[in-house]
Amino acid sequence: MCKAYAYIRVSTVDQAENGFSLGAQRDAAVAYYEMLRHQDRYSMLDWGGFYSDDGQSAWKRPFSQREQGSKLVAKLEPGDQLIFCKLDRAFRRLKDAIIQMEDWFNAGVGVHF
Repeated sequence: MCKAYAYIRVSTVDQAENGFSLGAQRDAAVAYYEMLRHQDRYSMLDWGGFYSDDGQSAWKRPFSQREQGSKLVAKLEPGDQLIFCKLDRAFRRLKDAIIQMEDWFNAGVGVHF
């Protein structure tokens, strides 16, 4: 069975408290998942859970080198779907985004921002 996973991240305490907090990202990701489930294509999609890197800079560490990012990459199977609330929660460098997105595309993993 294919699963949907959400990746959430904040890089600073200020961002966690005054920006798009982990809680706000969780709420948005769950709402998006529920919206996906109403589409025939994703009606059988199970919830796989959250992967959260708090205090992790996306500028300094590529997605697959962050603690939870690397665990999520290792877990993904063809047909799985990734949910990100904002592009900058996943990537800060274009090169990282291109390499990782191409890997997911080739593996049959869907990505939603």
